[in-house]
Amino acid sequence: MKKFSLILAFIFILIGGCACCAPQPQINENPIKNVIILIGDGMGFNHIKNTSLYCDIDNFEFESNFFSDVTTYSLNQEITDSAAAATALATGHKVYNYEVGMHKVYGEEEGVKYENIMEVAQKYGKKTGIFTSDALEGATPASFSSHVEDRGDNYEILYDQAYNSGIDLFVASQGSSIYEENKDLFENNNYKQLETLEDLENLEKNEKGIAVFNNLCSYYDENEKNVTNFNTALTYTLNYLDNENGFCLMIENAWIDKRSHNNKLNSAMCEVRMFADTIKLLKEFCKDRTDTSVFITADHETGGLQLAKTKDQLTNSLYTRTGHSAANVPLYTINVPFEKRVTVNNTDIFAMMKTLMTGNKYFE
Repeated sequence: MKKFSLILAFIFILIGGCACCAPQPQINENPIKNVIILIGDGMGFNHIKNTSLYCDIDNFEFESNFFSDVTTYSLNQEITDSAAAATALATGHKVYNYEVGMHKVYGEEEGVKYENIMEVAQKYGKKTGIFTSDALEGATPASFSSHVEDRGDNYEILYDQAYNSGIDLFVASQGSSIYEENKDLFENNNYKQLETLEDLENLEKNEKGIAVFNNLCSYYDENEKNVTNFNTALTYTLNYLDNENGFCLMIENAWIDKRSHNNKLNSAMCEVRMFADTIKLLKEFCKDRTDTSVFITADHETGGLQLAKTKDQLTNSLYTRTGHSAANVPLYTINVPFEKRVTVNNTDIFAMMKTLMTGNKYFE
């Protein structure tokens, strides 16, 4: 029996059981209370530089918060899709393109569901929120709140969000009819339907809510009409989530990516301008407090965008493709006490968030 026990212990170590289950060394006695990750979907370095040229400034204020380059490749492709990229940010694991919060090895009946940063936060008694200008079932919000084999499994994503995610507040844009057809999933699980900004502003702390607005696109874009103010909605979201135990919030601007897929530079730059406003809002939220860490990054670069030298060159011809590229993306941070790096992997961002949230060392 003793020999059998030793063999089991050896196998446990080989598969990494001890690393996952054993207490990790403490890095501080007072972990960060609030963790926010802001994602500019499809936003590369040249999206930012071209927009600053368009705005007649040398640099955006947030560029002084630069931390490192970020690599974005997936487990099976040099060029990632949004699901694999967001899963890496949310869980710290590389997966195949199109997988959401999990990975399934070919030939296996069941995939492995990876714990995401929202689930980590909930274990520590924190409130959690998903805020996106994409549809609720979009790849990025889905990766932070569900575990499904394929990003196209929209019903499974919504079901998992409603029944299993434990998320306190969802804020998203109206996409396809899939949400309207299945909104009862959330109603049956005590989510209050929030139809206006006033509903969001007045959501009680002890209630769970879901807001699906018509349009969360940039208010700088003259082509966009009936826009729901992104940053006003975000302000109400922060007020709702803020509490003595802390919170974890994922924020996504999805339209930098969507405009770049269509090679619409002006509209993409409008989204980057609004993204800069969102960072100002978060900096103001963090002002005079040390309990909140903010990570600002992108899931990947979209469009292979080239850098303009003059404003006259800011045309759609700067795009070199309509899809994603393998280019590194930036990481900016607010109140993150790690030393700056030249390059990190996208999975490292999860490790940093988990380290700060728990006080345990997952990132060196």
